Amino acid sequence: MVGRDYCMYYLIYDHYLSDKKYQRDIAHLETHLTDVGIPFKTGKLSPLKSLADLVQLAQQHNAHTIVAVGGDEIMGSVLNIVARKEDITLGVVPMGQDSLIADFLGIPKGRGAFEILSARKIERLDLGTVNDQFFLISLEAEESDGVRLAFNSSYRLKSMTEDALVGVYNYNVRLPLEIQKTDPQDGWLNAMVIPKKKARFALGRGGGTPAFGAESSIPTKRVTIESARGNAAVIADNSRIYKTPLTVGIVAKALKVIVGKDRLF
Repeated sequence: MVGRDYCMYYLIYDHYLSDKKYQRDIAHLETHLTDVGIPFKTGKLSPLKSLADLVQLAQQHNAHTIVAVGGDEIMGSVLNIVARKEDITLGVVPMGQDSLIADFLGIPKGRGAFEILSARKIERLDLGTVNDQFFLISLEAEESDGVRLAFNSSYRLKSMTEDALVGVYNYNVRLPLEIQKTDPQDGWLNAMVIPKKKARFALGRGGGTPAFGAESSIPTKRVTIESARGNAAVIADNSRIYKTPLTVGIVAKALKVIVGKDRLF
């Protein structure tokens, strides 16, 4: 018998889910966990309860799975804590917002997410590192002009055109599956430059579409993102912004996470 305070799952709701319009979805999630016999407790981000506070409560209740409910911002934040704790698994439930991370893991909105959560299919994934933080999918320059990927003092990769996608990828969600060069379980990152095809009637810069098949890709475990034009913005997992220069690395098999059958890897 487990103690009364034992909690297998601890659900952390993003602050915006306090809005009444999300209460039905939250009730459906909690009812599903109750119906399938999974003990759980919940916490909500608020001015009085930080993420660190909620994770501490989860550990006090012996939770071995922490579930981030909301969008990419809370998922990325919870991931950064869970990945540092060997005995905790991450779960995600997209609610109220679209989520790149949930799509990558094969977690849909609604009842499908609840069923995946209770089915508990777990994978171990590599994580990229930047500024002592983790990212799951990608670091991508907001604008490519002047941005370079430096591997040592003499070798750099940069775009030869005005407009391109430049980034470091644990998995490149932009690439079609048939030319996918990235694998979030192989212990490597891929530094990539993907040129864009110009739209026929485009005015000014930008507006093109990626020229898939023309990309440059270099497997790496360490790379620096630089900019010849000062502090360029680089976006991690569609939610967090960093400024160059940035040193990027990888930690193999750093994250235990619940995934769905429609995951992208």
